[in-house]
Amino acid sequence: MSRTNAIATPTIPWFAQPLTRSGWLSHITCSELFLLLASLALYLYTRLANLTAFPIYFFCDEAIHGVLARDLVANGFRDSKGVWLPPYFQNAGMWNLSLSVYLHAFSILLFGFDSSIWHTRATSVFASLLAPLGIAALLRFGYHNRRWWLGILVLCAMPAWFIHSRTAFETVLMVACHAGFLASYMAYRYYDDRWIVAAILFGAATFYSYANGQGVMLVSGTLLFLSDIRYHLSRPPQRLWLALGVFALALAPLIRFRWLQPNATVEHLRTLHSYWLKPLPLTEKIEQFITIYAQGLDPRYWFWPNTIDLDRHRFPDSGHLPLFLLPFVLIGLAICVWRWRESIYRLPIIALLAAPFSSALVGIAITRTLAMVIPATLLAVIGASFLIELLTLRWQRLVTLLFGLTVAFSSLVMLRTAVLGGPLWFRDYGLYGMQYGAHQLFAETIPALLARDSQTILRVSTAWANNPNSFVDFFPHPSPTSPH
Repeated sequence: MSRTNAIATPTIPWFAQPLTRSGWLSHITCSELFLLLASLALYLYTRLANLTAFPIYFFCDEAIHGVLARDLVANGFRDSKGVWLPPYFQNAGMWNLSLSVYLHAFSILLFGFDSSIWHTRATSVFASLLAPLGIAALLRFGYHNRRWWLGILVLCAMPAWFIHSRTAFETVLMVACHAGFLASYMAYRYYDDRWIVAAILFGAATFYSYANGQGVMLVSGTLLFLSDIRYHLSRPPQRLWLALGVFALALAPLIRFRWLQPNATVEHLRTLHSYWLKPLPLTEKIEQFITIYAQGLDPRYWFWPNTIDLDRHRFPDSGHLPLFLLPFVLIGLAICVWRWRESIYRLPIIALLAAPFSSALVGIAITRTLAMVIPATLLAVIGASFLIELLTLRWQRLVTLLFGLTVAFSSLVMLRTAVLGGPLWFRDYGLYGMQYGAHQLFAETIPALLARDSQTILRVSTAWANNPNSFVDFFPHPSPTSPH
């Protein structure tokens, strides 16, 4: 009698099984999908919860998007001068709005024009999802980091991103598109060179989202092209021609704008009082640029409280980035420098160098340098993962869980602190402070007064906020008599 020794095939737990047997989803397990959805749920909760309560102001730079988008849709996608599909829009005399207006126009086409703060900010919040998704893709598929989901949680816990990703400022869209650009470039470099189309389109979206995105893309695009030039030139000719064609298409709106408004850039810099337009020696201008640029890379600006930025753009007694992440960021930076010969490790360094470039042309401000949160997040996770890998497998799991819970809890604490304490953090509610009162004045007080007596003539001071005329056009009024 013979016995057959059968070799048992180990059963893969359901959470470790791939989503599909073939295709790109086969590289993602059920547990990874759960971690992705759970992390994104936390991100959306900390962005959308009490969205109208914090920040306590509703800024003119938020309202203007809805106003311009509404007029654009109503006029058959022509601006006030009759230009069809205008490449740029004016905001307080500066041509610095573009893609963000089209984003809100798309929202209006889907849901109609809703002159509410929540709708305007929520549109920006959902667009900002590109940032955590891009970071997760970079860590998972670029660095093959098993703790990629920590990138989403770390981004959630960054005060600078927390404040601004809850607004409709165009800088949020710029940062999100830049994360998409970096992730697409990684896919082009390591997976399929057809991703070059997505990389160019996301790069163009970064460029057109916000005026400072132009400098971010100039530096990051140039450095990535030069650092990987051998790889680019080794692509098949048809792929190179495709890239050149898409790039030319992306340049078309800029060329058209330069033809329509040839002096726009100079006027923009003049409005911002850029030192480049002052009668100074070239050497002094270069020295000033280097000084400001270095300030944008200085850890003291990012990790410690400062008074460089206006009150409305910062947390009290806190840096723009959490101080407890500084050691991990420094370790991650050291690893990337050590492995700089690998393209994927050059990418965070290039993104870091690109972030403060545009701001250095005028002066450091968090809205102009907000793109720094992307490389800071990548470096923090790379550094933390390096330290965790030094532990035994049992401790690796425990420390990873504790690290994830810590950053997740800190983002929830930040949300509670901001909603409950935000109104009283700073007591300057005027032009150089919080500029509080747009909704209370234009959506509540003025409509109530006009409803009581439609013949009432109201005069509103313009000294408490930037361009308050945008609030008149944003909020509805109960009578044809408009406040002045």
